[in-house]
Amino acid sequence: MTKISDRLDYEILDCGISKVRLAKEIGVSRDLVSSYTRKRFPEESMQISVLKSFAEYFGKDIYYFCNDYHKFMDTVDVVRFLKRLRQEKGMTQKVLADELNITTAIYKKYEQGKCRLPYQVYLRLQEMYGPFEEAGV
Repeated sequence: MTKISDRLDYEILDCGISKVRLAKEIGVSRDLVSSYTRKRFPEESMQISVLKSFAEYFGKDIYYFCNDYHKFMDTVDVVRFLKRLRQEKGMTQKVLADELNITTAIYKKYEQGKCRLPYQVYLRLQEMYGPFEEAGV
Protein backbone atom coordinates (compact mmCIF):
# COMPACT_ATOMS: atom_id res chain seq x y z
CA MET A 1 0.00 0.00 0.00
CA THR A 2 1.69 3.16 -1.09
CA LYS A 3 -1.23 5.59 -1.19
CA ILE A 4 -2.10 7.44 1.98
CA SER A 5 -5.80 6.80 1.38
CA ASP A 6 -5.15 3.04 1.23
CA ARG A 7 -3.16 3.06 4.48
CA LEU A 8 -5.83 5.12 6.21
CA ASP A 9 -8.67 2.90 4.94
CA TYR A 10 -6.79 -0.20 6.08
CA GLU A 11 -6.24 1.15 9.60
CA ILE A 12 -9.87 2.24 9.91
CA LEU A 13 -11.07 -1.22 8.86
CA ASP A 14 -8.47 -3.04 10.96
CA CYS A 15 -9.50 -1.12 14.09
CA GLY A 16 -13.19 -1.46 13.28
CA ILE A 17 -14.00 2.19 13.84
CA SER A 18 -16.09 4.56 11.78
CA LYS A 19 -14.73 7.60 9.99
CA VAL A 20 -17.07 9.71 12.13
CA ARG A 21 -15.60 8.31 15.33
CA LEU A 22 -12.02 8.74 14.07
CA ALA A 23 -12.74 12.35 13.12
CA LYS A 24 -14.28 13.09 16.52
CA GLU A 25 -11.46 11.45 18.45
CA ILE A 26 -8.67 13.33 16.68
CA GLY A 27 -10.61 16.60 16.45
CA VAL A 28 -11.19 16.99 12.71
CA SER A 29 -14.32 16.98 10.57
CA ARG A 30 -15.76 13.76 9.20
CA ASP A 31 -15.63 15.39 5.77
CA LEU A 32 -11.87 15.75 6.12
CA VAL A 33 -11.47 12.07 7.03
CA SER A 34 -13.73 11.12 4.11
CA SER A 35 -11.70 13.31 1.76
CA TYR A 36 -8.40 11.78 2.89
CA THR A 37 -9.74 8.27 2.22
CA ARG A 38 -10.70 9.14 -1.36
CA LYS A 39 -8.14 7.75 -3.78
CA ARG A 40 -8.30 10.83 -5.99
CA PHE A 41 -7.77 13.37 -3.20
CA PRO A 42 -4.38 14.99 -3.87
CA GLU A 43 -1.93 13.81 -1.22
CA GLU A 44 0.06 17.03 -1.42
CA SER A 45 -3.03 18.87 -0.15
CA MET A 46 -3.19 16.76 3.00
CA GLN A 47 -2.18 18.55 6.19
CA ILE A 48 0.90 17.11 7.85
CA SER A 49 -0.48 17.77 11.33
CA VAL A 50 -3.61 15.75 10.56
CA LEU A 51 -1.59 12.88 9.07
CA LYS A 52 0.57 12.85 12.20
CA SER A 53 -2.59 12.79 14.34
CA PHE A 54 -3.79 9.72 12.43
CA ALA A 55 -0.44 8.04 13.05
CA GLU A 56 -0.57 8.81 16.76
CA TYR A 57 -4.17 7.58 17.03
CA PHE A 58 -3.34 4.26 15.36
CA GLY A 59 -0.04 3.87 17.22
CA LYS A 60 2.09 4.10 14.08
CA ASP A 61 5.37 5.82 13.29
CA ILE A 62 4.79 9.58 13.17
CA TYR A 63 5.26 9.68 9.37
CA TYR A 64 3.36 6.47 8.58
CA PHE A 65 0.65 8.36 6.67
CA CYS A 66 3.03 10.88 5.09
CA ASN A 67 4.70 10.71 1.70
CA ASP A 68 8.22 11.99 0.91
CA TYR A 69 6.93 15.51 0.22
CA HIS A 70 5.25 15.72 3.63
CA LYS A 71 8.39 14.45 5.38
CA PHE A 72 10.53 16.93 3.46
CA MET A 73 8.26 19.86 4.28
CA ASP A 74 8.10 18.85 7.95
CA THR A 75 11.78 18.11 8.54
CA VAL A 76 13.70 20.49 6.29
CA ASP A 77 14.15 24.23 6.68
CA VAL A 78 13.03 24.88 3.10
CA VAL A 79 14.30 28.47 3.06
CA ARG A 80 17.84 27.43 4.04
CA PHE A 81 17.65 24.37 1.83
CA LEU A 82 16.76 26.32 -1.32
CA LYS A 83 19.35 28.99 -0.69
CA ARG A 84 22.09 26.44 0.04
CA LEU A 85 21.17 24.29 -2.98
CA ARG A 86 21.22 27.31 -5.27
CA GLN A 87 24.55 28.56 -3.91
CA GLU A 88 26.17 25.10 -4.07
CA LYS A 89 25.15 24.88 -7.72
CA GLY A 90 26.50 28.39 -8.35
CA MET A 91 23.16 29.71 -9.56
CA THR A 92 21.37 33.00 -9.18
CA GLN A 93 17.74 33.05 -8.15
CA LYS A 94 16.81 33.86 -11.74
CA VAL A 95 18.76 30.93 -13.18
CA LEU A 96 17.22 28.44 -10.75
CA ALA A 97 13.76 29.91 -11.30
CA ASP A 98 14.22 29.50 -15.05
CA GLU A 99 15.35 25.88 -14.52
CA LEU A 100 12.20 25.27 -12.48
CA ASN A 101 10.01 26.98 -15.11
CA ILE A 102 8.72 29.55 -12.62
CA THR A 103 9.12 33.29 -12.33
CA THR A 104 11.96 34.77 -10.35
CA ALA A 105 9.41 36.61 -8.17
CA ILE A 106 7.73 33.34 -7.19
CA TYR A 107 11.06 31.61 -6.55
CA LYS A 108 12.15 34.49 -4.30
CA LYS A 109 8.98 34.00 -2.24
CA TYR A 110 9.88 30.34 -1.70
CA GLU A 111 13.42 31.21 -0.71
CA GLN A 112 12.20 33.94 1.65
CA GLY A 113 9.61 31.65 3.22
CA LYS A 114 6.71 33.81 2.07
CA CYS A 115 5.11 30.96 0.10
CA ARG A 116 5.05 27.23 0.68
CA LEU A 117 7.05 25.20 -1.80
CA PRO A 118 4.44 23.47 -4.00
CA TYR A 119 4.54 19.76 -4.65
CA GLN A 120 5.19 20.25 -8.37
CA VAL A 121 8.27 22.40 -7.68
CA TYR A 122 9.49 19.86 -5.11
CA LEU A 123 9.17 17.13 -7.76
CA ARG A 124 11.00 19.25 -10.31
CA LEU A 125 13.85 19.83 -7.87
CA GLN A 126 14.10 16.09 -7.28
CA GLU A 127 14.03 15.48 -11.01
CA MET A 128 16.90 17.90 -11.48
CA TYR A 129 19.04 17.00 -8.45
CA GLY A 130 17.88 13.58 -7.26
CA PRO A 131 16.25 12.62 -3.97
CA PHE A 132 17.04 14.77 -0.96
CA GLU A 133 18.09 13.61 2.46
CA GLU A 134 15.91 14.90 5.29
CA ALA A 135 18.82 16.98 6.60
CA GLY A 136 19.57 18.73 3.33
CA VAL A 137 21.05 18.31 -0.13
